[in-house]
Amino acid sequence: MVTGRHDNGCTIEIHVANDEDPVPPPEAWFSGRTPAMALREPEEFRWPEQIRTVETVTSGHVLCYECDGLGRCPECGGRG
Repeated sequence: MVTGRHDNGCTIEIHVANDEDPVPPPEAWFSGRTPAMALREPEEFRWPEQIRTVETVTSGHVLCYECDGLGRCPECGGRG
């Protein structure tokens, strides 16, 4: 077995049953590990601006009850 380590905590291990075989046996395998890490800094969630509001709804229509005027749901198809 050969093990490699990096300063950031990542490791790789190579296991080989017999170095003389031209084709690695089923016992040969590789494994790697990385520490849990965030891909980016967490951000506070902000709702997007509404596409439709009560003031801009066409006469005779209402705001979509699914997306409340955001226009991003399968019910209204973005029509608000």
